[in-house]
Amino acid sequence: AKEGYSFVAIDISQEELHFAKLNLAYFGLEKYADFRIENAEHTSFSDGSFDIIFSVNTLHHLQSPYKVIDELTRILSQKGKLVLSD
Repeated sequence: AKEGYSFVAIDISQEELHFAKLNLAYFGLEKYADFRIENAEHTSFSDGSFDIIFSVNTLHHLQSPYKVIDELTRILSQKGKLVLSD
């Protein structure tokens, strides 16, 4: 957001999305984010919706990380990049 890029942030927790919104609001950057409640195992996004997907400090919290990775791969464009950092 600081570089001017818009993005979609998903979480299954309304509370966690609220904290994310507060962090961006502190820097005046909330207009760059589209916050959505989503189950990462089954999102509402179409195949190939994103060119870049970042998943940061998430995988270790998941009961079914392989299902989430499969879903992220599905919504990633054919030449897209998936960045997993945990």
